[in-house]
Amino acid sequence: MVTRSEETTATASQKAGRTAQLLALMTKGDDMFNSRDFAALDAVHHPDMIAYIPGNAQPIYGRAAHAVAMRQLVQIFPDIHVHTPYPTQFGSGDWITVVTRATGTFSGEMVLPNGKVIAPTGKAFDVEFGQTTKWDGDRLIIISAFLDTALQAKQLGPRRVAAYGRTPHAPPTHSLHPHHRGDGRVRRHGY
Repeated sequence: MVTRSEETTATASQKAGRTAQLLALMTKGDDMFNSRDFAALDAVHHPDMIAYIPGNAQPIYGRAAHAVAMRQLVQIFPDIHVHTPYPTQFGSGDWITVVTRATGTFSGEMVLPNGKVIAPTGKAFDVEFGQTTKWDGDRLIIISAFLDTALQAKQLGPRRVAAYGRTPHAPPTHSLHPHHRGDGRVRRHGY
């Protein structure tokens, strides 16, 4: 007969094993990103994934769209590097979080969503970077990346450009507030 304590210990061991497995997969994925092995990296991402990336007003839907965004990031910051091992890492079930540093140099042109081209400054950034991710088996299904875009913009130079294409002082392109009209004015009830 298995006791409740033994069941709890077995469940905790399974969860710890899953977290360790996912942290190893995440490290492998960041190592593939750092070596620019995009074919192998794409295979780690679920076809129907969703990525929430700083500076993007909307989530990125799908592996193909995420791959395009990552390639654009590397064009802007050719030496971008996610540092491993992660100083902070934890997880539970299919979710993990890693926090580390990301570094790179703004040496490629950045094209904003409105078509405006921002010339590179040649300056480097070094910021704390983290991701909370959900996994479906051995594939990433949800990515929520976070970094201090204001600090990054300050480090990149006088143009104050955020890593993912939005200037830090630009107005948001959308709002979750139900009364926001999208043109800077607030909609009144009844209109």
